[in-house]
Amino acid sequence: MGHELNHETFEAAIKLCADRKIGYVHVMDGLAFGFHNKTKEPFTLAQARKALGASGVTLIGNCGHTKADAERLIGAGDADIIAFGRPYLSNPDLPYRLQHNLPLAPALGYPLWYTGGATGYTDQPFADERQADAKHD
Repeated sequence: MGHELNHETFEAAIKLCADRKIGYVHVMDGLAFGFHNKTKEPFTLAQARKALGASGVTLIGNCGHTKADAERLIGAGDADIIAFGRPYLSNPDLPYRLQHNLPLAPALGYPLWYTGGATGYTDQPFADERQADAKHD
């Protein structure tokens, strides 16, 4: 969300979550959704981690991350988990692909992942299906 006071707002909200010892805080920290030109700097996972302090609340980051981003952010302690949303739509076997360093299928365009329906949303092949199709081409 873009807002002139996003840093102050998010920090206060996350500190309240930490005080309440909730299960987790999920921060959409990537730039995939934009900031509506209302702030110069996005609120980051590092800032969220600092606001959580030593509360023990799990920190989840999401939005436009790659495997390399996930490994870097978790390794640096800036996140406990990185969630993947849209990459799952074109890669129903995303954990398998990430684990085996297989290329990801191209991202689906907006009409196919947002408007609903089976076409484009639930009909994407698994990596082994793509490889079998390539051998037959």
